[in-house]
Amino acid sequence: MFLVEVWVEARLEQRRLVTRRDLSVGGSDPDDVRIAGALPAHVTVELGASYATFALNGPIEHSGTSYSGGEPMFAMPVTFHIAGHTISLRDVTPPLFEASYNPISPEEAALVDAIVTGDVAGRMVYADWLESRGDLERADIVRRLAEGDAPDQELLVALAPTNVRWRARILEPSIEHCRRGDCPKHWGALERTARADLRRCDRCTKLALYCVSAGQATEHERAGGVVVFDPFAPRN
Repeated sequence: MFLVEVWVEARLEQRRLVTRRDLSVGGSDPDDVRIAGALPAHVTVELGASYATFALNGPIEHSGTSYSGGEPMFAMPVTFHIAGHTISLRDVTPPLFEASYNPISPEEAALVDAIVTGDVAGRMVYADWLESRGDLERADIVRRLAEGDAPDQELLVALAPTNVRWRARILEPSIEHCRRGDCPKHWGALERTARADLRRCDRCTKLALYCVSAGQATEHERAGGVVVFDPFAPRN
């Protein structure tokens, strides 16, 4: 899954998620991302995890160099410029937990640790703390989740730039493939363990793994555990 952002000067004009690996950027209705002042199908991009290949029908600028034709290849994430717009593309498929460590301050860690399922007040305190430090996007995410909003397309777009470890602590994804009638059904209701990506169910005693890939989920289920999925985890 890829996150596309379009900026005009310092103002975010568009942000969307795309699952296809080919993307058309231009000035006509059929283009996946429409840019005022651009040519129809100005750029067609073949997206990959490490590189993006461009097919150019019009000029772009990348890293201070102008390109007007051919099929240049750029390392991901990539940022380029068309008709006064800045377009950034990045793969938001989650990495393994071990590759996504992002230290947070002790004060923030204490606020996150205070969040338990159903603790709306604690979540609102954390949201206010984020807002007071100018972290408006994460503050809005925490508030919307506290108010019971499901991760719809708009919320997923906001979640895409966040760290996978942070998502695992503030989301309550559903437990998959559990057939017990008394299953608590979601990650937030499970007992924490020493590992941030593992929680224990106090009813069946199984370990639940926060998964970022289908292969990881399959391996854990074969070992007798249950799984939840990160919202950006590929399922096949």
